[in-house]
Amino acid sequence: MKKTGLLVRLLILASAAFLLQAGVMAAYSHEVWIEVSEAVVNEKVELRAVVSWGHFGDQTDPADPADYRLFVRRPDGEESVVELTGSEDSLRGSLEPVGKGEYIFTAIREPSIYSPAGGPATLSVQTAKKAYLYPEKGRAADPSGVAFEIIPKQDIRRFKGGIFEGMVVLEGGPVAGAVVQVIGSDGHTAEKDVTDSDGRFAVDITRSGRWLLKANLRSEKPGKLEGAAYGATSHTATLLLDLGDDEMEVAHRDGHAHDHGHAHTHAHDRQGTAVHEPAPWEGRLSTAVVFVAGLLVGGAGVLAFAGWKRNNRSAA
Repeated sequence: MKKTGLLVRLLILASAAFLLQAGVMAAYSHEVWIEVSEAVVNEKVELRAVVSWGHFGDQTDPADPADYRLFVRRPDGEESVVELTGSEDSLRGSLEPVGKGEYIFTAIREPSIYSPAGGPATLSVQTAKKAYLYPEKGRAADPSGVAFEIIPKQDIRRFKGGIFEGMVVLEGGPVAGAVVQVIGSDGHTAEKDVTDSDGRFAVDITRSGRWLLKANLRSEKPGKLEGAAYGATSHTATLLLDLGDDEMEVAHRDGHAHDHGHAHTHAHDRQGTAVHEPAPWEGRLSTAVVFVAGLLVGGAGVLAFAGWKRNNRSAA
């Protein structure tokens, strides 16, 4: 019986370790994003920017204002710093618009080093962009000047769904191999593409609502940050799209309406062919289910064998 109890405890510990590892892996997919809205204070209009850190549509984690910088480029081309104040799960800044036109907000998170499971220490560089066209929503077609960013091809004001095209740039030039994801307001990845040699991507957004474009580029570029060494660099940039009512569907590339009540991931070739791939969370979930089921079956087998052996001893 003592040996049986030990085996059961080992199975439980193995299961807990697996689930903990899955949680740690998910934690490294954090991103920064910006939301902008208008408010009237003392009969004056303010543009309010909210900088959040966490999993879009899923959870936001506490953020320290000292770790972030928020800039705004006004319609006249002037750029200034927007002071951030902290809250439980987001950072807030506001400004009074000086004229009509496009206000481009850019948030930069201080670079940090993390150690993914089974990988080298990695430098994480996170930026976010949100354009606001006062008194309308903006297009974000122009570069904001950060090292790594998403530049849409379409005018965001007029985009109502369908194929969304853009470019990912690094240090001012197009970059190949960047993974571009579309994350829905439910927190799940709905579309995915990889930039070509010209930095271009195309994703199919088949439903209205709030969507976060997220681009990531990982390179095996070592270095040091404040004396700490790292073996790789991960650049992440986001751009928030707001297409209105979450309940309204838009036409798919083939002309049919699709319900995205569940998450999908697509990889597109340059001819527009979509290949279905499981979303990352689906893979983790199915692996976890199979693993836990195997533990339960194995545990039941161990207990059955122990019971059979005990009965045989009693009979003898």
